[in-house]
Amino acid sequence: MMIRTVFYANVLLVLCATIAQAETYVVETSTQLMDAAAALEPGDTLFLKDATYTIPTYAVTVRADHVVIAGLSGGRERVIVSGAGMNNDIDHGFWVDANNVTIRDLTIKNVRYHCIQTNVNIDSLRVINCILRDGGEQLLKVPYSASEPSPSEAGLVEGCLFDFSAGIAARGYTGGIDCHFAKNWIVRNNVFRNIRSPEDSPAEHAVHFWTNSENTLVENNVIIDCDRGIGFGLGDVAHIGGTIRNNMIYHRAIGGSDRADVGIG
Repeated sequence: MMIRTVFYANVLLVLCATIAQAETYVVETSTQLMDAAAALEPGDTLFLKDATYTIPTYAVTVRADHVVIAGLSGGRERVIVSGAGMNNDIDHGFWVDANNVTIRDLTIKNVRYHCIQTNVNIDSLRVINCILRDGGEQLLKVPYSASEPSPSEAGLVEGCLFDFSAGIAARGYTGGIDCHFAKNWIVRNNVFRNIRSPEDSPAEHAVHFWTNSENTLVENNVIIDCDRGIGFGLGDVAHIGGTIRNNMIYHRAIGGSDRADVGIG
Protein backbone atom coordinates (compact mmCIF):
# COMPACT_ATOMS: atom_id res chain seq x y z
CA MET A 1 0.00 0.00 0.00
CA MET A 2 2.81 2.42 0.82
CA ILE A 3 4.38 1.83 -2.60
CA ARG A 4 1.08 2.57 -4.35
CA THR A 5 0.65 5.78 -2.37
CA VAL A 6 4.13 7.01 -3.27
CA PHE A 7 3.57 6.03 -6.91
CA TYR A 8 0.36 8.04 -7.26
CA ALA A 9 1.93 11.00 -5.48
CA ASN A 10 4.82 10.94 -7.92
CA VAL A 11 2.45 10.84 -10.86
CA LEU A 12 0.61 13.84 -9.46
CA LEU A 13 3.85 15.75 -9.08
CA VAL A 14 4.87 14.94 -12.63
CA LEU A 15 1.51 16.10 -13.99
CA CYS A 16 1.66 19.34 -12.03
CA ALA A 17 5.20 19.98 -13.25
CA THR A 18 4.11 19.39 -16.85
CA ILE A 19 1.23 21.85 -16.55
CA ALA A 20 3.43 24.44 -14.86
CA GLN A 21 5.93 24.32 -17.71
CA ALA A 22 3.39 25.32 -20.40
CA GLU A 23 4.34 28.66 -21.95
CA THR A 24 2.30 31.49 -23.44
CA TYR A 25 4.03 33.48 -26.17
CA VAL A 26 2.80 36.87 -27.39
CA VAL A 27 4.43 38.09 -30.60
CA GLU A 28 4.21 41.19 -32.79
CA THR A 29 6.88 40.71 -35.50
CA SER A 30 7.57 38.09 -38.15
CA THR A 31 10.87 37.12 -36.52
CA GLN A 32 9.18 36.63 -33.16
CA LEU A 33 6.49 34.50 -34.79
CA MET A 34 8.97 32.15 -36.46
CA ASP A 35 11.09 31.88 -33.30
CA ALA A 36 8.11 31.19 -31.06
CA ALA A 37 6.63 28.60 -33.43
CA ALA A 38 9.97 26.76 -33.46
CA ALA A 39 10.13 26.85 -29.65
CA LEU A 40 6.60 25.52 -28.98
CA GLU A 41 6.30 22.58 -26.61
CA PRO A 42 3.17 20.51 -25.87
CA GLY A 43 0.57 22.59 -24.07
CA ASP A 44 1.91 25.99 -25.16
CA THR A 45 -0.14 28.87 -26.57
CA LEU A 46 1.08 31.36 -29.15
CA PHE A 47 -0.81 34.65 -29.48
CA LEU A 48 -0.28 37.05 -32.39
CA LYS A 49 -0.93 40.74 -31.86
CA ASP A 50 -2.73 42.68 -34.58
CA ALA A 51 -0.12 43.01 -37.36
CA THR A 52 0.96 41.59 -40.71
CA TYR A 53 3.48 38.76 -40.39
CA THR A 54 5.49 38.03 -43.52
CA ILE A 55 6.73 34.44 -43.69
CA PRO A 56 10.47 34.52 -44.56
CA THR A 57 10.89 30.93 -45.70
CA TYR A 58 8.76 27.86 -46.55
CA ALA A 59 6.06 28.08 -43.82
CA VAL A 60 5.33 28.57 -40.15
CA THR A 61 6.10 25.03 -39.01
CA VAL A 62 4.22 23.46 -36.09
CA ARG A 63 5.68 20.27 -34.62
CA ALA A 64 4.42 20.28 -31.00
CA ASP A 65 1.19 18.50 -29.98
CA HIS A 66 -1.61 20.21 -28.03
CA VAL A 67 -0.79 23.80 -28.95
CA VAL A 68 -2.95 26.81 -29.77
CA ILE A 69 -1.97 29.50 -32.28
CA ALA A 70 -4.39 32.41 -32.24
CA GLY A 71 -4.91 36.07 -32.93
CA LEU A 72 -4.78 37.86 -29.59
CA SER A 73 -7.61 40.29 -30.33
CA GLY A 74 -9.96 37.73 -31.88
CA GLY A 75 -10.27 39.91 -35.00
CA ARG A 76 -9.26 37.63 -37.85
CA GLU A 77 -8.96 40.51 -40.35
CA ARG A 78 -6.39 42.26 -38.15
CA VAL A 79 -3.89 39.40 -37.77
CA ILE A 80 -2.44 38.49 -41.17
CA VAL A 81 0.11 35.75 -41.85
CA SER A 82 1.26 36.18 -45.43
CA GLY A 83 3.54 34.58 -47.98
CA ALA A 84 4.98 36.30 -51.04
CA GLY A 85 2.11 35.58 -53.45
CA MET A 86 0.60 32.62 -55.30
CA ASN A 87 3.41 32.49 -57.85
CA ASN A 88 6.38 33.04 -55.53
CA ASP A 89 8.52 30.96 -53.20
CA ILE A 90 6.74 30.67 -49.82
CA ASP A 91 5.05 27.27 -50.00
CA HIS A 92 2.55 27.31 -47.13
CA GLY A 93 1.13 29.50 -44.40
CA PHE A 94 1.27 26.80 -41.71
CA TRP A 95 2.84 23.35 -42.05
CA VAL A 96 1.33 21.16 -39.30
CA ASP A 97 3.17 18.01 -38.25
CA ALA A 98 1.55 17.53 -34.83
CA ASN A 99 -1.71 16.41 -33.24
CA ASN A 100 -4.30 18.51 -31.40
CA VAL A 101 -3.25 21.80 -32.97
CA THR A 102 -5.70 24.71 -32.95
CA ILE A 103 -5.32 27.66 -35.35
CA ARG A 104 -7.86 30.40 -34.86
CA ASP A 105 -8.79 34.06 -35.25
CA LEU A 106 -6.38 35.06 -38.02
CA THR A 107 -5.92 35.41 -41.79
CA ILE A 108 -3.53 33.22 -43.81
CA LYS A 109 -2.89 34.23 -47.41
CA ASN A 110 -0.63 34.70 -50.45
CA VAL A 111 1.22 31.37 -50.59
CA ARG A 112 2.37 29.21 -53.48
CA TYR A 113 0.53 26.04 -52.39
CA HIS A 114 -1.66 25.77 -49.27
CA CYS A 115 -2.61 28.20 -46.53
CA ILE A 116 -2.62 25.22 -44.14
CA GLN A 117 -0.95 21.92 -45.03
CA THR A 118 -0.74 18.93 -42.69
CA ASN A 119 1.44 15.87 -42.77
CA VAL A 120 -0.23 12.46 -43.12
CA ASN A 121 -1.86 10.91 -40.02
CA ILE A 122 -2.43 14.19 -38.20
CA ASP A 123 -5.30 14.07 -35.70
CA SER A 124 -7.56 16.72 -34.14
CA LEU A 125 -6.58 19.75 -36.21
CA ARG A 126 -8.93 22.63 -35.44
CA VAL A 127 -9.21 25.64 -37.71
CA ILE A 128 -11.66 28.16 -36.25
CA ASN A 129 -12.67 31.70 -37.29
CA CYS A 130 -9.88 32.04 -39.85
CA ILE A 131 -9.64 33.48 -43.36
CA LEU A 132 -7.77 31.28 -45.86
CA ARG A 133 -7.19 33.33 -48.99
CA ASP A 134 -5.15 33.29 -52.19
CA GLY A 135 -3.34 29.96 -52.11
CA GLY A 136 -1.87 28.70 -55.36
CA GLU A 137 -3.45 25.27 -54.85
CA GLN A 138 -6.01 24.05 -52.28
CA LEU A 139 -6.42 26.41 -49.35
CA LEU A 140 -6.46 23.63 -46.71
CA LYS A 141 -4.75 20.33 -47.59
CA VAL A 142 -4.64 16.96 -45.84
CA PRO A 143 -2.49 14.60 -47.94
CA TYR A 144 -2.33 10.85 -48.46
CA SER A 145 0.52 8.35 -48.53
CA ALA A 146 0.13 4.70 -49.48
CA SER A 147 2.74 3.86 -46.83
CA GLU A 148 0.69 5.39 -43.97
CA PRO A 149 -1.99 2.99 -42.62
CA SER A 150 -3.71 5.45 -40.26
CA PRO A 151 -6.03 8.29 -41.33
CA SER A 152 -6.02 11.89 -40.18
CA GLU A 153 -8.85 11.88 -37.64
CA ALA A 154 -11.27 14.22 -35.87
CA GLY A 155 -10.50 17.50 -37.60
CA LEU A 156 -12.75 20.53 -37.26
CA VAL A 157 -13.08 23.50 -39.62
CA GLU A 158 -15.59 26.02 -38.28
CA GLY A 159 -16.57 29.62 -38.86
CA CYS A 160 -13.94 30.24 -41.56
CA LEU A 161 -13.88 32.09 -44.89
CA PHE A 162 -12.18 30.52 -47.92
CA ASP A 163 -11.81 32.78 -50.94
CA PHE A 164 -9.78 34.44 -53.70
CA SER A 165 -9.50 38.19 -53.49
CA ALA A 166 -9.46 38.61 -57.29
CA GLY A 167 -12.70 36.66 -57.62
CA ILE A 168 -10.87 33.77 -59.34
CA ALA A 169 -7.89 31.50 -58.64
CA ALA A 170 -4.44 31.94 -60.16
CA ARG A 171 -4.66 28.53 -61.86
CA GLY A 172 -7.02 25.61 -62.32
CA TYR A 173 -5.54 23.17 -59.81
CA THR A 174 -7.09 24.73 -56.74
CA GLY A 175 -9.85 24.15 -54.21
CA GLY A 176 -11.09 25.04 -50.75
CA ILE A 177 -10.67 22.07 -48.40
CA ASP A 178 -9.02 18.99 -49.94
CA CYS A 179 -8.68 16.02 -47.57
CA HIS A 180 -7.44 12.51 -48.33
CA PHE A 181 -7.81 9.56 -45.93
CA ALA A 182 -9.54 11.67 -43.28
CA LYS A 183 -11.91 10.20 -40.71
CA ASN A 184 -14.60 11.82 -38.56
CA TRP A 185 -14.01 15.40 -39.69
CA ILE A 186 -16.54 18.21 -39.23
CA VAL A 187 -16.82 21.17 -41.63
CA ARG A 188 -19.52 23.60 -40.50
CA ASN A 189 -20.61 27.23 -40.54
CA ASN A 190 -18.02 28.29 -43.13
CA VAL A 191 -18.24 30.49 -46.25
CA PHE A 192 -16.54 29.52 -49.53
CA ARG A 193 -16.39 32.13 -52.31
CA ASN A 194 -14.92 32.40 -55.80
CA ILE A 195 -13.09 29.08 -55.90
CA ARG A 196 -13.03 29.30 -59.67
CA SER A 197 -10.60 28.14 -62.33
CA PRO A 198 -9.15 30.51 -64.95
CA GLU A 199 -8.50 27.50 -67.19
CA ASP A 200 -10.73 25.37 -69.41
CA SER A 201 -11.63 22.79 -66.74
CA PRO A 202 -13.34 23.54 -63.42
CA ALA A 203 -11.52 23.99 -60.14
CA GLU A 204 -11.69 21.32 -57.46
CA HIS A 205 -14.46 21.40 -54.86
CA ALA A 206 -15.04 23.98 -52.17
CA VAL A 207 -15.13 20.97 -49.79
CA HIS A 208 -13.67 17.64 -50.92
CA PHE A 209 -13.07 14.48 -48.86
CA TRP A 210 -11.83 11.42 -50.73
CA THR A 211 -9.24 8.60 -50.87
CA ASN A 212 -11.10 6.46 -48.32
CA SER A 213 -12.16 9.32 -46.11
CA GLU A 214 -14.90 8.28 -43.71
CA ASN A 215 -17.82 9.71 -41.71
CA THR A 216 -17.38 13.34 -42.74
CA LEU A 217 -20.01 15.84 -41.57
CA VAL A 218 -20.45 18.93 -43.79
CA GLU A 219 -23.22 21.21 -42.53
CA ASN A 220 -24.45 24.80 -42.47
CA ASN A 221 -21.90 26.10 -44.98
CA VAL A 222 -22.47 28.78 -47.63
CA ILE A 223 -20.80 28.10 -51.00
CA ILE A 224 -21.00 30.96 -53.50
CA ASP A 225 -19.67 31.11 -57.07
CA CYS A 226 -17.42 28.05 -56.80
CA ASP A 227 -16.93 25.72 -59.78
CA ARG A 228 -17.79 22.72 -57.60
CA GLY A 229 -19.53 22.57 -54.24
CA ILE A 230 -19.17 19.54 -51.96
CA GLY A 231 -17.59 16.25 -53.00
CA PHE A 232 -17.41 12.91 -51.19
CA GLY A 233 -15.12 10.63 -53.18
CA LEU A 234 -14.38 11.04 -56.88
CA GLY A 235 -14.80 8.43 -59.60
CA ASP A 236 -13.53 5.14 -58.21
CA VAL A 237 -11.78 6.84 -55.24
CA ALA A 238 -14.15 6.13 -52.37
CA HIS A 239 -15.65 7.98 -49.44
CA ILE A 240 -17.34 5.89 -46.72
CA GLY A 241 -20.46 7.08 -44.87
CA GLY A 242 -20.84 10.72 -43.87
CA THR A 243 -23.52 13.43 -43.92
CA ILE A 244 -24.08 16.54 -46.05
CA ARG A 245 -26.90 18.73 -44.71
CA ASN A 246 -28.26 22.28 -44.48
CA ASN A 247 -25.72 23.87 -46.84
CA MET A 248 -26.53 26.69 -49.28
CA ILE A 249 -24.80 26.37 -52.67
CA TYR A 250 -25.20 29.04 -55.35
CA HIS A 251 -23.36 29.55 -58.64
CA ARG A 252 -23.64 32.15 -61.37
CA ALA A 253 -21.71 32.83 -64.56
CA ILE A 254 -19.32 35.71 -63.93
CA GLY A 255 -17.91 37.82 -66.73
CA GLY A 256 -19.11 35.36 -69.35
CA SER A 257 -17.15 32.51 -67.73
CA ASP A 258 -19.05 29.48 -66.48
CA ARG A 259 -17.08 26.31 -65.75
CA ALA A 260 -19.47 25.03 -63.11
CA ASP A 261 -19.69 21.31 -62.52
CA VAL A 262 -21.95 20.15 -59.66
CA GLY A 263 -23.21 21.48 -56.34
CA ILE A 264 -22.86 18.11 -54.58
CA GLY A 265 -21.08 15.06 -55.93
